Amino acid sequence: PLGVAYHPGHPGVLEQNRERGLLVQAWSPLGGSLGGAAQRALPTVRAACSEVGARYGKSGAQVALRWVTQSGAAFTTTSRKRSHLEEDLNGVFDFELSDGDMARLSSLTSV
Repeated sequence: PLGVAYHPGHPGVLEQNRERGLLVQAWSPLGGSLGGAAQRALPTVRAACSEVGARYGKSGAQVALRWVTQSGAAFTTTSRKRSHLEEDLNGVFDFELSDGDMARLSSLTSV
């Protein structure tokens, strides 16, 4: 796998690496470790993930992670808090985003 920052608002990463035969392993699913223009666009990405999550009873982070997996990538997550790690892992695989929600999140632009 190729570990890259991959999140809603970061278009083209998955497709470019599929062409190379590489599996994308995403980190920074909400884009928090990015700088520059990506950092300035994060409120839009986070707000969209939170809005979508409210309809599913999920957090914005869970929606972002679900978007990653439904897009065909893997993810890695870390936390110093057990509760945060449990939220990331336990709440991602028990729901599916609609085609409309996937399209909306995929259409965001932060870079």
